[in-house]
Order: sequence, then C-alpha cells, then structure tokens
Amino acid sequence: MFKFKHLIYSVFAISALSSCNGDWAGIDKVPEENVAPKLSLQYSSVTKQAGSMFVSVTASGEWTLEIQCEEDPAWASLSTTEGAGSKKNVILTYSMNLSIDARSLKVLLQVGDEQRIATLTQDGIESSGGRGNRVSTSTSKGWMELPATSDDDGLFFAYHEMKSPLGNTMRNYSYYYDIGNLVSHWVAYPLNKSLRGSGGRTNAWGFDDPNFLSIELATLSRGYSGGGYDRGHQLPSADRVENDAANKQTFYSTNMTPQRSAFNQELWANFEGLIRTWGDRSDTLYVVTGCVVDPESTNGAYGSVGGYVQDNVGKKVAVPLAYYKAVLRYKKVSDAYGYGGYCGCAVYLDHNSNTEVSQSSAISIDELEKKIGLDLFVNLPAAIGEEKAAKVEAQDPKGVGIWW
Repeated sequence: MFKFKHLIYSVFAISALSSCNGDWAGIDKVPEENVAPKLSLQYSSVTKQAGSMFVSVTASGEWTLEIQCEEDPAWASLSTTEGAGSKKNVILTYSMNLSIDARSLKVLLQVGDEQRIATLTQDGIESSGGRGNRVSTSTSKGWMELPATSDDDGLFFAYHEMKSPLGNTMRNYSYYYDIGNLVSHWVAYPLNKSLRGSGGRTNAWGFDDPNFLSIELATLSRGYSGGGYDRGHQLPSADRVENDAANKQTFYSTNMTPQRSAFNQELWANFEGLIRTWGDRSDTLYVVTGCVVDPESTNGAYGSVGGYVQDNVGKKVAVPLAYYKAVLRYKKVSDAYGYGGYCGCAVYLDHNSNTEVSQSSAISIDELEKKIGLDLFVNLPAAIGEEKAAKVEAQDPKGVGIWW
C-alpha cells in the first residue's frame, strides 16, 4: 500500500513540474525549427586569470561562431566555430591578462541572416585589485632616476616602497621587468648616505615579488643551474641597509640577473663600491643599473652569455650580453661640475669583460643612450629645462673631477 501511494505522489509531482515548465512537458515545448537564435556566455566578466567557460547556442538551423577582438593574436578561442541546432557546451578558453587595463571581446553568432552578439570583459591588473605597485609609465611618477617606458614592448614597469630614515614612505627602487626572460632590463633608485644606511644584509632569498605571480618569476632560493653564474643584484644589497624591510626587497628575483661569478664578485662589486662613494658625496645620486638582453636568449645556448640558465624549478632565465650603469648627481649648493645642480656619468661593460672600471671606461649619458636605445633620466628636462638637460647628458665625465 505504501509503495502504491508513493508512486501516485511521484507521478503527481512530475505532472506539477510539467505544468510550470515547458521543458518538462512535450506539449508546451516550442518546436526547435521555430526557436529564435540565442547566444549566451556562462560569464559576462572574468578576472585577469586564464580560464574557460561554456557558450550556449540556441538555433534551429546551421550556425557559425566567431570571436572579435582588437588584440592580435586573439586572447581567446572557441572549441568549435560551427554547428547545427542548439548546443550548450561550446567551450571558450581565454588567456591571462598581463596588462594593466581591462580588455573585452565579442562572440558573434550568425544564423542565416540573423546575428546575436555577447560581450566578455576580462579584468586587468589594476581592476583585479592590482599586483602591488605596477603602473603604466615612468613619466607618470616623475622620479628623477627613471628611464622612459613604452606601452608596446611587452615589459612591465613596477616599483617597491620603503620607510625612509625620517619614517615616511618613499620608493625603494623601480624596475622594468621582462616576464619572458625572467629578468629586469633595468632597476632605478635614489642613493645617498642616509638612504643607504648602516645596517646589515638579510640574505632573504626565496621570497616572491608581490608585484607578480609566482609563475611570472624566477625561483631562486638557490643559485642558477648552468654553471658559474651568481644571483647578481641590480640594486646592491649594500645600497639598502637602512632597515631589514628595505634590504629584503633587494633579494626579490626581479632584482637579479645571472652574472658571471668573476664579473659579479670582482669588477662589478668594485664599481658598486665606487658608486656608493659618489652617493655619499651627493645630495642625491640617481642610479640606473641595466642589462642588455638578446630577445632570443631562452632559445640560445644553455649556460652561455647571451643564452640562458635555469632557475630552481627549471624555468629558463636569460643571461645578459652586457651591463651598464648611468648616474645623475644632484648637489644643490654647487653648479661647478654641471648644469642646474646636475651632472651625469655612464659605463657600459660586456658581460665577458674582465677589465676594471676606471676613468677611461666613462662615457656620456648620450653615448650610453645610443648604445642601448633607451631614453635615460626622462624626467630631467622638466626639472631644469630642455637646454640644461641636454648639456648634462652630453657632458663627457672623463674630464669631471668629482667622478675620479
């Protein structure tokens, strides 16, 4: 008796559902040949992370799907672009958005003469809550040490902050990061005796730079695989010993490049010491440390200059072809050595060099810019005018007594 009652109740429940929803009752369902075309995306907006979603097509005949977006190549793809009848499991796959700004695309459904369009928006870095301090251009910050940046070179401009000796928040260093080669093309920072400090080295290896995802970074708790390469600081640890927090940031892998041990520990270390001396004699010394990277490094020879080494998990890291430093000295009380209180000096060294930096190594800012194809100290003209800035950058440092 119980089973019979239960069966009657089940039939009644199904009948009730059928009366409310045409999908349950065949007599209420619109024949597919009369269904108007419809297109829907599982989500209309997504975060910056890569992912996938379902695309649903409702149609009575043959149809095609197409993605339309401004980027080339497109950052999304479809599992199928044509079919017939309704289909609810077309998969749209999209890549990670590494740009600062959000982006969007349209999915176009064509059924005979009818079209339907659905739009997908993907967050950028800033609209996703940010990846720390990543900004669009160096000129937007106005800091004197910054080179120019570009919107279309695939590199990312970012910076880290620290507490100054006076307790206020200021930039520690800025950098221009290359995710494909896992090195920064340059690191820029202000330096003087006060900012340098007199504390100690933290050796805080192995922490990820919070401005980037782990997959975008070299993992460097240990040294590189490839033989004879150090984890070479671009901003030296010794230039940031005012406090532990500032020093720890110098151990992020974004501040490292694979440097030949003999180069890093000898001539480059000596040069870094000389720059600290210059900083102690300045109100502020604005420093750019950079490297020259072959775009095809990670397709080059393993363990070679201009080729690549590997990080601790096997990711390829470019080995630079050359290194350079450009410094801009500011001294308010004297204009004897420059223009508007500023004078500059630069040095360019092949990575295979064994020659110590000396007066004969010095070149003008202009000459270095021609070698590396980069506009250094891009914010200087705004501070002292175009004419004086041009004189600072053209000045030959070999004849300027403060450097040697």
